[in-house]
Amino acid sequence: MSSDTSDLPSVTLTSPLVIDDQFVPLNYDKITIQPGGQIIIKIPCIFSCNSLIKSTGTENLPVPYPGYDIVVVGKDGDDGGNGSDGSNGSNGSNGDNAKCDSAGGAIAHFCRGGGPGGKGSDGNSFSSESTNANNRGPTVTLNLGTVSGSFAIVNSGGNGGNGGDGGNGGKGGNGGDGGDGKVCGGVSCGGCNGGNGGDGGKGGNGGKGGNGGIPGIVTVTYTSYDSQSGVVGQSQGGSKGKGGIAGNSGSGGAGGKGGSGRGGHAGGSDGNSGQPGIGNTSTASDGFPGQSTPSMDINGLLY
Repeated sequence: MSSDTSDLPSVTLTSPLVIDDQFVPLNYDKITIQPGGQIIIKIPCIFSCNSLIKSTGTENLPVPYPGYDIVVVGKDGDDGGNGSDGSNGSNGSNGDNAKCDSAGGAIAHFCRGGGPGGKGSDGNSFSSESTNANNRGPTVTLNLGTVSGSFAIVNSGGNGGNGGDGGNGGKGGNGGDGGDGKVCGGVSCGGCNGGNGGDGGKGGNGGKGGNGGIPGIVTVTYTSYDSQSGVVGQSQGGSKGKGGIAGNSGSGGAGGKGGSGRGGHAGGSDGNSGQPGIGNTSTASDGFPGQSTPSMDINGLLY
């Protein structure tokens, strides 16, 4: 980490000062924080400046950490991987139509029923576990020199990773159509039944969310430029990771159509539709939020 004093242009909404590796300078002469600008520290370090100035202007800008000028935050947990969707079932084959013999006066073979649709396969559960945030945020010392303006610092644990979602169940295959009847001279026959649709697969399970981390140890020193200038802070645990959502059930396949009858004979019945997969309707459990432990010393006061 650098020990030389660096000049820093204004910290702005679009150009925050992010300290997340050892190559970012840590010692500055004067830092001016414009509206929406933030100093974000993610690694253990000693950060120093001779003067810290806050410019006034537009409030409620879309900043990463609303309400704070300086952010010390732990490493977030990783999100879990989603499960893959199940495969759709295969469609049933259509039944053969009835056929006459070569002379045309007799039925050589009657019709055949449609084949059943295949079952959709189940969706896979989450592919990898979410992880917890680092147990504790970084240990940081902030020597802010003379501050001009009112500053707020948050010392936060990292957020837990979100659980992966379950895969959707595959759709059931459609039933095949029944074969048609036939008239062969004075002989005739009815149609055959359509095949039943296949059942859908059930959705996969979502994964549990990761736990948030607790805040690190932060020490802050400063001198006020005037009575309107100062620094306040808050220590808080990281947010819990959200549990993954279960996959949707696959729909049942459609039943095949019954074949047509001939010579006054009835047609075949349509096949029944398949049943939807058994759904996993519940979302996996969330992780636990990190404990909010006062662990930031600002000029001798604990926050």
